Amino acid sequence: MIPQALILKEFPTLLKENNQRTSANKMNKNMKNIKQICFLTLVVFIAGCAGQAFEKARVIDTPQAYDTFLKNNADSEFFALAQKLREKSLVKQLKQKNTISAYENYLKNNHDGPYVDELRKAKLDRVDGLVKRLLT
Repeated sequence: MIPQALILKEFPTLLKENNQRTSANKMNKNMKNIKQICFLTLVVFIAGCAGQAFEKARVIDTPQAYDTFLKNNADSEFFALAQKLREKSLVKQLKQKNTISAYENYLKNNHDGPYVDELRKAKLDRVDGLVKRLLT
């Protein structure tokens, strides 16, 4: 059996060593937590940047704005949606131009896109309108 006097004499030293180990373990855990928080913050920041860039492209709503977003954010969660919105914005621009050559250029390069039928009809309506104007 260990004499009580020896235990009392060594207790403060043992307690100090134990506290130091506990402190070191807590510091290691805290550092690990800090590293995880920094990593998650970085991930959220990067995702936020892509989200802000996407929102900016949506507000501007031109094919060029979406092109910029797509070029700079190829791995973004908004990439596929930006492609669709780019196409929709391009079609909107073509309809505002309302020229046969604009429709033909689009149709020449996009044989099976989602707006092909709509733009073929717009082209025919434009041709029909020009023919009617010439005949009256």
